[in-house]
Amino acid sequence: MTLLQVRNLTTQFFTDEGVVKAVDGATFNLDKGKTLCIVGESGCGKSVMSLSLMRLIPEPPGRIVQGEIMFNDVQGERDLLKLSNEEMRRIRGKRIGMIFQEPMTSLNPVYTIGNQIGEAIALHEGGSNKQVKERTIRMLELVGIPAPEQRMREYPHQLSGGMRQRAMIAMALSCTPDILIADEPTTALDVTIQAQILDLMRELQRELGMAIIFVTHDLGVVAEMADQIAVMYAGKFVEVGTAQQIFNDPKHPYTQGLLKSIPSFEKGTEGKRLPTIPGVVPSLSNLPMGCAFADRCEKVKDRCRGEAVSEDPCNVGRLVRCFYA
Repeated sequence: MTLLQVRNLTTQFFTDEGVVKAVDGATFNLDKGKTLCIVGESGCGKSVMSLSLMRLIPEPPGRIVQGEIMFNDVQGERDLLKLSNEEMRRIRGKRIGMIFQEPMTSLNPVYTIGNQIGEAIALHEGGSNKQVKERTIRMLELVGIPAPEQRMREYPHQLSGGMRQRAMIAMALSCTPDILIADEPTTALDVTIQAQILDLMRELQRELGMAIIFVTHDLGVVAEMADQIAVMYAGKFVEVGTAQQIFNDPKHPYTQGLLKSIPSFEKGTEGKRLPTIPGVVPSLSNLPMGCAFADRCEKVKDRCRGEAVSEDPCNVGRLVRCFYA
């Protein structure tokens, strides 16, 4: 069952320096119980994509200028972009949960952890104070926080980074959403805690049957989590495929460059310098004509710099935005 169909989603920011094309024509489907990983360098538009899906883009300067976000749940299929603010508030947290990138800035420092999780439960699920408290404790237990009754009375600054991230996950899952959007949820954590958080998310996905949109730049995380992968560059998806297709048969030069830059532990690679992709992501307010990756690409030809690239010019059979894939 397809839970989410995104068609030609375009989000722009109107600034003094010009129009920033943060998300430019994104299209994808998300099925129940599956994980879509959106991958790319910092500044390519990944976080704006996740905020656009939740309709949390600050207006002004930002605006979703076109597209559809068709959400299919118990009430049938609806375009989230056409719902009122009140209808959208009922969906956020209840039907679509989100784990934000920085738990310390996303959690309110003057409220206890229990208050913040309980508020979401009371808003969407209702119930007496006792029922809300019991549900809050159960959610903290579910995400592996020890002594949950004590922890729910503590403030964010009293918890470690890993604990805060677990509290954020507990809040996002408190109303058992159909879709969980996770925006780089393990970036600031050490590898041991990172592995625990990923295991937890997979386990909860199996238990609750939810779909996950996982936003990250860490290809190691992607290899563990993804069913589908969308590689993003300068606001556009440049390659989309299954995890097997992307890791075993990458077609776009940018995807190939990302995969080559992963450290290898194979024999004979000791002491070898890791390949890098030269240059930086172009400014989203001043994108070049043609392919935005042209200045960093080893396959570049004149055609790349002057002609817009369609979704599959080489007839690969999936989205690969390159003339020479």
